[in-house]
Amino acid sequence: MTKQFFCSAATSIQPTTACVASAPHRLRRFAADRKGTTAAIFALTVVPLIGMIAAAMDYSDYLKTTSQIQSQVDAAVLAASSASNSGLTRDQAATKFFDATPKPNGVTVLSRSFTYDADTGKVSGSATVTKPMLLSTVAGLKFQAKVEAGAVPKGTAIRALDLAFCVDSTGSMSNTLSMVQNNTANFKTNLNNALKAKGMPPFDQLRVRLIYFRDYGGNGYRFAKGDYGDNYRTPAAAHAKYGNSGIGDATPIQASNFFNLDIASEATAYQNYVYNKSASGGGDLPEAGLECVWTAMQSQWSKVDDTLADGRKVQQVHPVIAIYTDAGAHPPDFPWSTIRTDYPAAMPRNYGGLRSMWNDSAIIDQTNKKILFYGNPDKDDDYYFDLNSGWKDVKQWPNFANPGSLTSANMSFINTLAAGIAGAKTPYLTD
Repeated sequence: MTKQFFCSAATSIQPTTACVASAPHRLRRFAADRKGTTAAIFALTVVPLIGMIAAAMDYSDYLKTTSQIQSQVDAAVLAASSASNSGLTRDQAATKFFDATPKPNGVTVLSRSFTYDADTGKVSGSATVTKPMLLSTVAGLKFQAKVEAGAVPKGTAIRALDLAFCVDSTGSMSNTLSMVQNNTANFKTNLNNALKAKGMPPFDQLRVRLIYFRDYGGNGYRFAKGDYGDNYRTPAAAHAKYGNSGIGDATPIQASNFFNLDIASEATAYQNYVYNKSASGGGDLPEAGLECVWTAMQSQWSKVDDTLADGRKVQQVHPVIAIYTDAGAHPPDFPWSTIRTDYPAAMPRNYGGLRSMWNDSAIIDQTNKKILFYGNPDKDDDYYFDLNSGWKDVKQWPNFANPGSLTSANMSFINTLAAGIAGAKTPYLTD
């Protein structure tokens, strides 16, 4: 029979001999017993394990959120650096773009700041955001991220601006001719300063061409209604009797070449050319405006890779036709104009032909082209023949803008011109 030893409560403070003898055995049994160990270890490790998983997920979320906000700031400065017709300054345009972009779930924007350097053309931006962490359910934690970005617009490339002015020089336009004359001095500097104020970097080269227009067939209505007798009511009969100058103005179109304002001698020649002009002529109210636009479209525009006066290569060209008139325009097939022997043979006789020229990249660079109209393009003033003004068709051409009235242009020539080039929308006085 096997002996069994039990340690029982003893009346003495001294253990019995049998109890002492069994102690090593019991310790060995306790050490070998594995019941409940896994649960204890899991209980001790589950909390830090969950914490590590949450921390890893929070870090991943931090990287993802930072990347998303970085992309939004990048997009805002890029959009602002290339915008030209928002009517806002570039820093305002960037702020508006960023604010309008939906933010990731849970993200709060603490601050955002966008700035524009008019000298370099650089748009810079930064944003600081915060978002609750997974650990926030336990510790109330949030992470905070700050991102920054900067963009230099294409406008900081070597840029050439060609301005072809179509100026109505009939008798009623003396104020406009004076306005052009009064702004020849320091024209490039003043225009670039006005453009910078509207958020557009200055141009490296500025060339100006002046095209003054009157009318080929301005006296046609007088012949048609019989002022010269019934024998001369048709264009052919009137022209056969009275010739070109009898039907309209002796010089319907007078055009210069481009003057490069970076070359002192050409800048002087530009001033001399303008100062010699005065307002006269006309007849009926519509004028030879379309013929002026056709002449302007055929200008010798600057091209990419042209060499500037200082040796640099042009990287971006901006061809602009700026029209100043208080009258409508005869249609391109107006018979009292086309009967003249000095009427340009290559001038299209329909609107489609003119528009095709405007959209032809072989004639004019399409990237930054503009037609700026200072006057009322909706004005119909052919009171005798009742023909629609040609400006109504030109108004539908791509990149047409009416940034100011003739009155506003006469009062602030540089500012209204800069507004048109920069694409700014500003209030102006009506004619």
